[in-house]
Amino acid sequence: MNTREIANWSYGNDPITNQIDAVRYLIGDTNSNDKQLSDCEIKFNLSSSGNVLEAAICAVQSLIALYARDFDNKSKSMSAQVTANYREMLKTLQEKRSNNMAPIYSGGLTKSDKQINEKNSDVVQPIFTREIDDNRRDGREYQ
Repeated sequence: MNTREIANWSYGNDPITNQIDAVRYLIGDTNSNDKQLSDCEIKFNLSSSGNVLEAAICAVQSLIALYARDFDNKSKSMSAQVTANYREMLKTLQEKRSNNMAPIYSGGLTKSDKQINEKNSDVVQPIFTREIDDNRRDGREYQ
């Protein structure tokens, strides 16, 4: 299906230490007989996105664009199927990105959590507190 000539393509089967291999692994571009993106294209995605997962998402988006327009009358249905498969892959990668995002934390929701936060010198302390003598109604001044 892919008729583009891809000059510099490599896969060292080492996605743990090699970012290009990691992106290729995530997008399924590991078959040297069916090359999808060049090393330079993946490097571009890595440099513009900042991490492997975002680079993989950008790579899949570029493949969707490529296959959405890359067809003739004979291969129209095949191109549509490849594009649909990459769209599903894109959804999966985006869900993975959502799951990797840092969770929202609200401190002090329990008494023990509040006490831990008050003792932790690294936690930004609130500029206000509510103590037993706050909002007095007996006319005495606060200390």
